[in-house]
Amino acid sequence: MLTRDSSGNWTPSPRMRKILTVLVLLSCIGMLILNEMSYRSNLAAFRDATHAERSNLVITNLLLGVTNAESSQRSFMLTGDKEFHNDFIAYMIHVDKQLASIESLIAETPQPGADAGYISTLKGMQNLVGLIRDKKSLMQGTLDKYLAGDTQPWVRITTIPHKKRVMTQIRAQGMQLISFNTLRIQRFENRMQDALTTTRITMGSAILLVIALFLLLWRETNKHQDFEASSRQQLADERNKLDHMVQERTSSLRKLAANLQQVRENERARLSRELHDELGALLTAAKLDVARLKSRINQLPDSGELSGRIQHLTDTLNQGIALKRRIIEDLSPSALSNLGLIPALEIQAREYADKSGLKVVTHFDPVTMGKDKALTVYRLIQEALTNITKYARASEVRITLTDEGEMARILVEDNGIGFEPDHLPPGSHGLAGMSYRVETQQGSIQIDSAPGQGSRISARLPQDRPA
Repeated sequence: MLTRDSSGNWTPSPRMRKILTVLVLLSCIGMLILNEMSYRSNLAAFRDATHAERSNLVITNLLLGVTNAESSQRSFMLTGDKEFHNDFIAYMIHVDKQLASIESLIAETPQPGADAGYISTLKGMQNLVGLIRDKKSLMQGTLDKYLAGDTQPWVRITTIPHKKRVMTQIRAQGMQLISFNTLRIQRFENRMQDALTTTRITMGSAILLVIALFLLLWRETNKHQDFEASSRQQLADERNKLDHMVQERTSSLRKLAANLQQVRENERARLSRELHDELGALLTAAKLDVARLKSRINQLPDSGELSGRIQHLTDTLNQGIALKRRIIEDLSPSALSNLGLIPALEIQAREYADKSGLKVVTHFDPVTMGKDKALTVYRLIQEALTNITKYARASEVRITLTDEGEMARILVEDNGIGFEPDHLPPGSHGLAGMSYRVETQQGSIQIDSAPGQGSRISARLPQDRPA
């Protein structure tokens, strides 16, 4: 049944589609079964024809060999020429090989579907083998008597009627087998012609069925194309909206993170100034008071114990002042703002070598960088050295700052135990922090490491050269 859709086209009803689907499936199954049956039948016929062709070849060679052997035998007995005797021996060997071939054909198991003619062919081949063996014995016996010098007996042997008929029987049996095998081959050719005709009809029907099915499905496909195109466009629009939202959110988060980073650095600088100004003033005043007390106490009798206490208090104040300086330098390196990037890096490397006991090799080229980028370089090297101290177990560290024209390259290498950058433990934010710092300054960073091969942190930042 056909129904009219919303666009006014006639399309098969759901029930009709089911019926057509079942018919198509049944037709396909029927064609598969027919094809399999035809294949098996043709395979059996092909094997039968192959057997017939091989049999004809062997029988022809066998008849030719027997005829040549008989001719060579008679020529030798008539002329006494040894060349004919050698030819006789060679032909007899050839006959034995052909007999072995025909016996292997006889020994083959009949293929499934072999007819009675195939079985009778095997029997005829067995009879032919028996006749040829009789002929071989006759020729060999005749030749043996001739070689023994007894000419009369071999003459009588060759004139015995039933002995003379052996060769005639061999030829008759061989020609009969060849004729029958030729009929088997012709039957195979006829069957192949029928099979080709059947295949042509089957393929034509299948193609017509596929065309009809294609036309029905083509209508359905066309109706779905517009829907799919509309769906794809909607998905593309939604994806573009999501991509735009993600970009906006990412940009907003980058700005927020950069602002937080800047706020943190500003807070560090403020804390550093307050510690330097207020705590520094308090510690300095306390140290001056202790110095005055120490001079007064030294004037008193029995001041040994008090002097020791005052000296211990002085040492404690000195340690507090040193701790204050370290905290201030960690919060905001004064050398970076007062002396510049290169001296600050040299001081950082020297202090790290003294504190860690590692060999530190440095090479710093003069570069042009603003305050923010210089601080990024300083913090990057600081974080890398901290990680080396914690995890690397290294004995040597190399720090390099090179001028590459528009870019400056920072390289920190160690000969430690290394790690796998793709398999860092949870909570390892140091490398992520490095990457983010560099990226916020429009730079790039690459971390190379492998277990047992040390680590290498390479970053590139644009220089602030005048236009």
